[in-house]
Amino acid sequence: MIPSNIQPILDKFGELVADNARNSLRIHIKEGVDGIWEETSKIESPIEQVMWGALETIRVINGIQEHDVFGMHGDEMVFGLFVRPQYIIGDYRADFLVRYFNPDVGGDCDVKILVECDSQIWHERTEPERRAEKERDRFFQQEGFKVFHYTGTEILANPLEIAKEIIVEATNLICETSVVKGEGENGKR
Repeated sequence: MIPSNIQPILDKFGELVADNARNSLRIHIKEGVDGIWEETSKIESPIEQVMWGALETIRVINGIQEHDVFGMHGDEMVFGLFVRPQYIIGDYRADFLVRYFNPDVGGDCDVKILVECDSQIWHERTEPERRAEKERDRFFQQEGFKVFHYTGTEILANPLEIAKEIIVEATNLICETSVVKGEGENGKR
């Protein structure tokens, strides 16, 4: 049992950690929106900005390692969650690529997901435009990608649930959409 005069001190520590985490996440999300990796990865669409923020939030609150490369004895191993905005494949550009390199199995990646954030304007298109979208999706699938489409309305209504769905599919981990008190480990699905 924690004495009543100590609990406020511990609560203050918790507030400091939360403030630090909030600021770190805010900076990381802004870097992604601003396209710090490459100019081609800049996220200009507000709907895509929300999706980026949601994907990063779910990654962070579930303690999933961000994509990294680890070298040892001349070998490189890739591990963690890789989320790349404005991913180019062939002649096409997808809003996001999501991949998970599992360090438990030597960094293998079994699932490659392309996420499309479709605005209302995108759904009220001509027949040739709809055909082009279907052709594009078939190309992605032939290249080994799963393709997830979400409307802007869906994303704005429940961004964390959508991000959770994507990350669970990519990682095969059980994820939460909020911090769960007393828990800190992810389980297998």
